[in-house]
Amino acid sequence: MNFAYVRSRDGTIRALSQDQCDVIAILEASDTLRKRWRSALKLFREERKKVDFIFKIYHPVYLVRLEGKIIAVDGMGVQERCINQDSIGDDMALSTKSVFRPVFGVDLCKWLAEWEETTSETEEIRGGFALPPVITKEDAKRIAREVKSIHDLNLETVQKLENRISVMNEEYNKALLGLVEEEKSLLENYDKKISLKSAEIEGLETYSEMKMISELKANFDKKLESIKKQKAEIEQARHKTLKSISGLESEKAKLILLKNSLSSKISSLNLKLEKIHEEMQRLKPNGNDPKAVSQHLVDSEKTRREIDNLNRELESCVSRFNQISGEIAKMTDSLNDLDRQLANLNEKESLLPSKMEEEVNKVRNCFAGRRENLVKELMGLTEEKERALAEIRARERQERTKYNKELCRLQFLIAKAKEDLRALDSLMLQGEADAEWELEMMLIPFYVYSIEGDLRIIEPQIHFAEGGKVVKSGGACLVMGGCEHLQGNWDALSVLLFKARERFNLISIENRSRIISAAESLRSMRVINDFQLSYIRAVGD
Repeated sequence: MNFAYVRSRDGTIRALSQDQCDVIAILEASDTLRKRWRSALKLFREERKKVDFIFKIYHPVYLVRLEGKIIAVDGMGVQERCINQDSIGDDMALSTKSVFRPVFGVDLCKWLAEWEETTSETEEIRGGFALPPVITKEDAKRIAREVKSIHDLNLETVQKLENRISVMNEEYNKALLGLVEEEKSLLENYDKKISLKSAEIEGLETYSEMKMISELKANFDKKLESIKKQKAEIEQARHKTLKSISGLESEKAKLILLKNSLSSKISSLNLKLEKIHEEMQRLKPNGNDPKAVSQHLVDSEKTRREIDNLNRELESCVSRFNQISGEIAKMTDSLNDLDRQLANLNEKESLLPSKMEEEVNKVRNCFAGRRENLVKELMGLTEEKERALAEIRARERQERTKYNKELCRLQFLIAKAKEDLRALDSLMLQGEADAEWELEMMLIPFYVYSIEGDLRIIEPQIHFAEGGKVVKSGGACLVMGGCEHLQGNWDALSVLLFKARERFNLISIENRSRIISAAESLRSMRVINDFQLSYIRAVGD
């Protein structure tokens, strides 16, 4: 598996070579990978702890394919995962046995599922030490089969609990159905008795009571209908009167306009006549123009006739106006009388419901006392019915309490079993349907380095964006406990590392040339900057 990648802006991913990954590890170990300096002086003046050595180590992981699932087994046996094996007895008691197996959990499984397929599969492993697996291939297969067997047993346990809950639900529903049928039969029996008693109460002069109430209501309804009829007639007459008044008012307005027009015309003609007379008076002393005088006489006579005609028309208009005013006054008086009649009828109509209710209450109170004894008997039947129902419901609550208690217990057990099953599911990856391989070994690269005797680890993956910014780093606890394992087995491992210390130590003189060359290629790719390249060149000096 590759250790580091570069992500381009279009989303494509490019894997870095092993030598380039070694450069990234050196910068990460020296705490210079994620920092930027404005000058080389600050870079070399900054006080930092010296890295004693950096080794690349490959951690072996077996991928076992079993029944379409892939189980990751730790080849070093470092990752001890606690697995709960659940079983259920006939008494529905859950028995849990915890076992520890060297398999990776959900962190690694999720990480492997997301691992980029830009890995180097053909490149020879060099410049690093592949840890020899402690667990053999056969042991890895056996461990995977054990995990799958525990998974199947837990699945069977969950199914048994679900089936038991299903059966218990059926039994509970059957018991409830029996109680419902019993309650239904009891209700039918008592409802029949209560119905007969109610009919007896209603039959006690009920017909007479209802008949009297019906007659009272019918009488009041007739009165109400009569009032409504009178109101309708008055409203009709009132509407007709208003319509007539409206018509007369319209005619009156027209007469006023006509009167004003005639008066204006008469005034104009009178002024004209006066001017004619003045002209005639002016011409008489001279007597020189008899023809003009004659014409003025004709005009004067004609104007008088027009004035007389207009005066007669004006008198007719005034006469009609006075007549209409009188008719409007009479109709207004008639309308006021109709309004008084309508108000009187409205008052009578508003009082009718209360009067009717008062009479009906008198009739009902009269018959109420006669039914009192029968009502007491009816109440006795009702109380007896409630006691019987309370007994049935008490049994129903007892059944429900028993059911809920057992259901709560089983749900707690099934929740525990499902949690254990989910934990086992998280240990498995879905395999490819057409895959034929049964077991593969995967080597995961990581780096071990020492600073002042303190052993530390750098995990994959490290992703760079264009320009060298780190956008993702670190795995998912791939070598959890790795430091402790290395320190605990340091005597054996140190012998191997000592024999090839110049080859395995990335900051050794032997590796200097290839490391600087890889750093220069990273600089050309703009993954690292000039200061970081300078630091790589200075390492080991």
